[in-house]
Parts: sequence; structure tokens; C-alpha cells
Amino acid sequence: MHENARYRYKRVGIGSEDELAALIDAWRELTTPVAAVKPRPVFTTGDFISVPFYVEGNGSKTFFAPALRHPKGYQVGKKGDEQYIADYWEALAFLKGMASPAFRRPNGNGNRGIVTCQPGDTEDVSLRYLQEQLAQTNAAGGHRADNFVRVPFYREDSGKKTFFLPDCRLSGGYEIGARGRDKERGIESYWTALDKLLGMEQPRFRRRNERGNSGTVTCKPGDVEEVSRSFIEQERAKYGG
Repeated sequence: MHENARYRYKRVGIGSEDELAALIDAWRELTTPVAAVKPRPVFTTGDFISVPFYVEGNGSKTFFAPALRHPKGYQVGKKGDEQYIADYWEALAFLKGMASPAFRRPNGNGNRGIVTCQPGDTEDVSLRYLQEQLAQTNAAGGHRADNFVRVPFYREDSGKKTFFLPDCRLSGGYEIGARGRDKERGIESYWTALDKLLGMEQPRFRRRNERGNSGTVTCKPGDVEEVSRSFIEQERAKYGG
């Protein structure tokens, strides 16, 4: 190495073209930026949107989708502090603001029960799919009021709800009312029996318990939930009335 007389810095003497080429290659290797690791594709909010879901007892997931609309709107919020929101996107935003989103949906028996999602239980759902389902729901007029029926229920000792449904029909028909002269037996029509029950302050009906024995139960005032009319019709086809 020897010193540059003008600028007083040391310079490297290259003895051959091969040494110069090797030096240039080394310089290029040092100055060429390392290729960044390509990130996994992330779906933008323009294509997908995060939607909360509830894991049912059978392991299936129930997403908060437009099809869950009630005649009054989407029923969201904790039990005792629920509200109806007409617009799906507003209801979804409300749920996403909750630590544990809670909403009502029809279960396997057609009953609109409240479910509470575990914190963080959300997945990305296609925005196009949600828009198509919302359009279908709106085109059908949402879930019209006549698609659901108010049905009283009795809470068993186990905590299970027993609704007055067509499977309560006994061999001689439906039995409702208190014991004694107020009891009505042999009602053939389910709808007639249901109307009479809804007129009682404390609906009473006879049903088979978990052991298969029939007995009369008394519902607490206000223990009524909405059940899908189509589900009831399916049950009527099986049990009659």
C-alpha cells in the first residue's frame, strides 16, 4: 500500500485484473441490499372483514352473519342489556366493540338463544359473501315477524329449557292448564293449545320429562322465547296437531 500524495489517504495497489474483479464482486456483495422476506399475503379490509363467531356445543361455528336478522333488527348485547340494531354493519361494529361479543341466533331447535363469544374468536369473512347474504336477506324482507312464534318454556331442574312444542303432544292430544277443573285435555290443534297458553299468566302444560314420564309443569311469568315457525311446522309433521 502507498499514500496518495494529494489527498493523503492510503490506496490499495491491485496487482492484476483478476484481483480487481474479485474486489469488485466483493464490493457488490456488500452493497447489494438483502432481499426482504416476502410476507404472507394479508387480506385487506376491502376484500375481507373480521366477524365474531360462537362455537356451538357440537363444535360448529356460528358467525354473526346477515341471515341472523330478527324482524326488529339484529339482537346484540349482553343478556339484560340487549338492543335491536336495524343495520347489519352497525350491529357488527357494536359487537366488535365488546370484549366478549354477544348476540342471539336460532339454535338447532329453532329457538333464538343468546350466545357469548370467547374473546378473540373472530375470523376473516369475504366481504362479497356478506354483501350477497345481506342482499338476499333484504330481498326476502328480512325475517318477517310471521316467521317466528312466541313459545313459553319451562326450565327443568337440570337447567334445560323445555318449550311447548309439538313433541309435547300426548296420545290423546295436548294437555294444558292447572290440575283440576282448569285443565284442558285432548286439544288436537297445537296452535289452539299455544294460543291458550299464551293467554295464561303462568302457562302450564303437560310434557314428558327426561325419564319419559309425563307431568305438568308451570312456566314462570315472562319465560317466553321466539321459535322459528318453519321448525314448528316440521315438528307438527312428525307429532301431529
